[in-house]
Amino acid sequence: MLEESKNTGFYVSDEWRTNPKSLVPGGWDMETTYHNGEVRCYSNVKYPESYATTVLKNPDVKSIKVLKPSSKC
Repeated sequence: MLEESKNTGFYVSDEWRTNPKSLVPGGWDMETTYHNGEVRCYSNVKYPESYATTVLKNPDVKSIKVLKPSSKC
């Protein structure tokens, strides 16, 4: 499910991604931090603002940040 990130968390594997656009290279790497301390990185996020708005509705999410333009394919 997760592969080690060069950042502070783990990249979520493509098989667990729900948006088909996340399988297309390009976009942004996003880091999602949960209240339990878990950190997950998502690559190829095309619309960071929409992603953040949706994910922050989850009460388990503590914070989200944009890391860098996606280079992971």
